[in-house]
Amino acid sequence: MSHSLRGKSWFMLVGSIMFCLGPVVVALVIPQELSLVKSVKVEHFRDIEHVCIKLADLCGRLTLWIGSAISYIALYALFEMRPDAFPKEYEPWRSTGTEMPELPEVETVRRGLAPVMEGVRIVRAEVNRPDLRWPFPDRMAERLTGGGVERLRRRSKYILADLDTGETLLIHLGMSGRMVVSGEPLGQLVHDRPAKDKHNHVVLTMAGCRARITFNDPRRFGAMDLMPTALADKHKLLAGLGPEPLGNAFNEAYLVRAFKGKNTSVKSALLDQRIVAGLGNIYVCEVLFHAGISPLRKAGYIADARVSALVPVIRQVLTAAIAAGGSSLRDFRQADGALGYFQHSFDVYGREGAPCRRSGCSGIVARVVQSGRSSFYCRNCQR
Repeated sequence: MSHSLRGKSWFMLVGSIMFCLGPVVVALVIPQELSLVKSVKVEHFRDIEHVCIKLADLCGRLTLWIGSAISYIALYALFEMRPDAFPKEYEPWRSTGTEMPELPEVETVRRGLAPVMEGVRIVRAEVNRPDLRWPFPDRMAERLTGGGVERLRRRSKYILADLDTGETLLIHLGMSGRMVVSGEPLGQLVHDRPAKDKHNHVVLTMAGCRARITFNDPRRFGAMDLMPTALADKHKLLAGLGPEPLGNAFNEAYLVRAFKGKNTSVKSALLDQRIVAGLGNIYVCEVLFHAGISPLRKAGYIADARVSALVPVIRQVLTAAIAAGGSSLRDFRQADGALGYFQHSFDVYGREGAPCRRSGCSGIVARVVQSGRSSFYCRNCQR
């Protein structure tokens, strides 16, 4: 779900608030109304009329609260089960399609930054605001200036720059963040220095080639942090992450164990960063298509052989995406500012209503909503 509440999330939010506050309001109102009713001496017709009006008003308010809460929750349930029942042109009811950069995008950025950062010293760091998603660490510009980048690595969807000062710079792109390389010419990675931009929040000037690494983030959903390199794995954003899908720790036996007893959907299980790090909505949809598994299937009820088969499929899909430069959705750019082209190779993601691309299948790509995220799959060949 996006950081700003919108779309169908409003219905569940409002419905939940009304459902929770309704009994509280009723508990506060009923004693007052009943005490008022009891205080009336029923001696004349006018007194009886007054009592009836009060009771009718109370019943009306109760009916309004309960009916409104049920209506909101019913609308939410209908959208969950039948998102196609709502007009496509009415965007507030629909998922916006904005996705966080996933593992291939982040790895593409890391590879683009490596030639101008690894083994190079930061001669100047500029921090142009106090925070992004969270406040920047104390004296961030001072602590970065003079530090040499020993190694540029990736953990899940985070880029980590290990410095010779004993600290590591953590970079998270968020929804619209991008790292732009500019400065003196250096192969194809470096282009003309861009004009000043109010969204250029952090600028690192590197020694030697004098390349400038700019963190640009219009929506400010990204993040940067500094931490001791020796304790990087214990950082709050990294400590609970599962194995890397392209690493040796992620294997068939591990995934079978991780899925055992899981009552959640296979898609939710693969999106769980505690099980496998770095997978996101786009590539999970693609992986499940290639594996022939419905995103609606319960993870714990899938045969071990089919779960095991997911491992090589995950690696193949991610490797192909990295080689192609990531998916390059609306807000994503590679480190050198160029667009990737893997988006043209999607088999199901974003193809609602299109014919299934699996050979011999006559199905149509469908879209359903799971936990606020769009799932694309073929009902005919994904079981």
